[in-house]
Amino acid sequence: MSSKPGRNDPCPCGSGRKFKLCHGRDSGPEAADDGTHEGAARRALDWLGNRHRKALERETTTLLYEDLWPEDGPHPEDVDPQLMHQILVNINEWMLAAGSIEIRKEMQPINAMVLADGGPPLNPAQREFIRQLGTRPLGLYYVTEVVAREGVKLVDALDPAVPPVFVHDVALSDSADPGLLLGCRILETGDRHMLSGAVYPFPELGAGHAIDGVREHMAHEDIPAEERMYEQGWAIMAIWLDHALMPFDPSALLDEGTGEPLVFVTDHYRVAGGDALKAALDGCADLQSDGDGGWVRLGAGADGAMRPVLHVRPGRVASRLEVFYRTEALADEGQPWFEALAGTSVKHLSRERADPLETLREGLEPDER
Repeated sequence: MSSKPGRNDPCPCGSGRKFKLCHGRDSGPEAADDGTHEGAARRALDWLGNRHRKALERETTTLLYEDLWPEDGPHPEDVDPQLMHQILVNINEWMLAAGSIEIRKEMQPINAMVLADGGPPLNPAQREFIRQLGTRPLGLYYVTEVVAREGVKLVDALDPAVPPVFVHDVALSDSADPGLLLGCRILETGDRHMLSGAVYPFPELGAGHAIDGVREHMAHEDIPAEERMYEQGWAIMAIWLDHALMPFDPSALLDEGTGEPLVFVTDHYRVAGGDALKAALDGCADLQSDGDGGWVRLGAGADGAMRPVLHVRPGRVASRLEVFYRTEALADEGQPWFEALAGTSVKHLSRERADPLETLREGLEPDER
C-alpha cells in the first residue's frame, strides 16, 4: 500500500529528523536498555502485533478507513507513499495512546495492556513515555516563537488562556515558522517538554477551519467529561486527514484571522542603517525571531487565536528588506507601524501584490515568491 522512506530521507511524521533517527530507528532488544524513551512505540507495537495481530489490524483498519477516511477521499493505493506513511505513524501512535482491541469478546485498552505485567520489556523512560501517551491530550497549538537549534514556543489554539509551553525539539526549530498550526501531543521528560512523535501540521489557509471544526465538535453537550480528551483527539485526526487527502477548494480565499480577502502583499525596503535596524527589531517586544534571520509580529484574530500579522525578513539581495502581509488591510495598518519602528534605517522602495490562487497553483509558499 505504501513504500518505506529511505533511511536518510526526512521522516514523514513531520519532525524534520532523518527517518533513521526518528520512526525508522531500530527497535531491537538494545532499545530497551539505553536508558531513554527511544524505541518505546515501536517495541510496544511489535509486542502487540506478535500477540494480537488480527485484533490490532482489525481495529486500526476500522478506525482509519471506516471512521476517519473521507467518504469521497482517494483510494489508499493512490495516496502519496510518504503521506501514507505519515498517516500510519499517526494512527499507530493513536492506537497506543487511546485505542482498544477485542480480546476474548471484551474490548481492552491498549495503553493499559502495554503497561501491565507481562507487557513488552520497557526501561523506565519507555514506560513513562507510553504512560504519558495515554494521559496527555492531542491538542492544537500555534508556533509563536522559534529558537534556532533549540526548540519552539507553542500556544494552545483552542484555549489561548493556557500558558505557552516551550518544547525542546531541534528538528522542529529548523523546519517550523511562527504561525504554523500543529496537532500534537506534548509530553514531559525531566524539566523539559517534548513532542510525542505524531504530528498533524495544518496549512495556513486551513488553520481557522481546523480550529472551528474541533470547537464545533467539542460543543456537543452529550460528550461525557471522561471522553472529552478522546473526542478532541479524534476530531483533530479527522480534520487533518480531510486536509491532507482532499483537494483544496480555492473558491473563497479569506484570511482566517480577519475574514478579509487574501492578498499576499510584500513591501520592499532599502536598508540605510543595518546596525540601527537590527537593534530596533531585536529590541521590540512585539516582534519575535522566526529562527531564520527574520522577525514576526503576532496579533489576535476575531477568534482570539494568535497569528502572524507581518513578517520581516532579509531581502533577496544585500541591503534589502521585505515585510510580508496576508491582506491589504494588514499591510495598510502594518506599514506605518513598521516604518515608525525602523525610522531612518530603511527607505520604502515598492509594494508587490500576489494573487494567492496563482501562488497555490504554482505550488509555492508566499515567502518563496
